[in-house]
Amino acid sequence: MEKTISIELFGQTFSFQADGDPDKAQEVADLIKNEVTKVESEHKGHSQQISRLAILLSASLNIAHDTIDMKRNENKVLEDIFRRSTYLLHKLDHWINTSDIELNRPRIGK
Repeated sequence: MEKTISIELFGQTFSFQADGDPDKAQEVADLIKNEVTKVESEHKGHSQQISRLAILLSASLNIAHDTIDMKRNENKVLEDIFRRSTYLLHKLDHWINTSDIELNRPRIGK
């Protein structure tokens, strides 16, 4: 289901059609708006006027930087999960191989 998503930047409203999840599309639009607003506020009061293109480029670079950081952190977490899982599997294999417990039969009266 398509939904129209609007975003206001520089006093102008831009609209686009969201083909997928409209909540996700709105979240993306909000992220862009918030980042543009942040960059604009960081450059207020400077003697030089920063162009709208420069603001959009700076906001895009900030978002890309954050995305790369999150991907790197995600990869570190996944590597840690893999390392710990491998360690636990080796421990379980060792325990199973050195244990005299039969795992497939219930113990009765021992």
